[in-house]
Amino acid sequence: MPIEVRELQVVRHADADTHREMVSRLPHARLAGYVLGYTGYVEQTRLTMRRREVPFAGVPLIISFGPTIRVAGSGASPDWSQYRSFVAGLDDRFARTEYSGAQHGLQVNFTPLGAYRFFGVSMRALANRVLHLDDVLGAQGHGIVSQVAETPTWEERFALLDRLITSRMEANREPSTGVAWAWRRIQAAGGNFDIGTLTRELGCSRKHLIARFHDEIGLPPKLVARIQRFHRVRRLGVQPANWRKSRLRCAWS
Repeated sequence: MPIEVRELQVVRHADADTHREMVSRLPHARLAGYVLGYTGYVEQTRLTMRRREVPFAGVPLIISFGPTIRVAGSGASPDWSQYRSFVAGLDDRFARTEYSGAQHGLQVNFTPLGAYRFFGVSMRALANRVLHLDDVLGAQGHGIVSQVAETPTWEERFALLDRLITSRMEANREPSTGVAWAWRRIQAAGGNFDIGTLTRELGCSRKHLIARFHDEIGLPPKLVARIQRFHRVRRLGVQPANWRKSRLRCAWS
């Protein structure tokens, strides 16, 4: 992979109870469409930090260098559990996180297409779930965490992730052309896209498209479009009137 300089964005916060540093960078250009970004974080607090994460059209991977965090997901992962390094599949409902003391680690936000290529599993197995990284990648997951944790600076860690992610994606199969095209059409339209139009333009049945989305994205296209609409209006600061509050989910940010 050719060397590419990407600018680091650093945000720091300190008050009487909390100290936080977050360092972000975009991935290498060749990962565009597969990885949305990297964020390293160091947090120390005297309080119990509770967050609600809301739906977004991505799959976050948390690589932890420190203590565990408590997560209560939705669907198949509704109860509080302790996690260190983990992955949260595409979800249409809220999740909650909670910790006291310290957190230190790194977050990778994949697109569903990127997660499909990186993890090399059916995205149906991840959808609406929070899973320990080792349960998804086995010993390779532990190896990735160790390599990243042993790298001394954020800039070097992000560069290492560029290489590791590229290597794994090249070894795994690509998403099917039709699903990748449909995903990008839904994304470009901000979720305002008729699924019937997708099937007509792809020349396939609704049943076939839903099955392929379950395997390569994690959720059916109609629900993916709904998440995209919610994410779009949330960025604009508008509360979507037709989104049931019981299905709001956290954005791992």
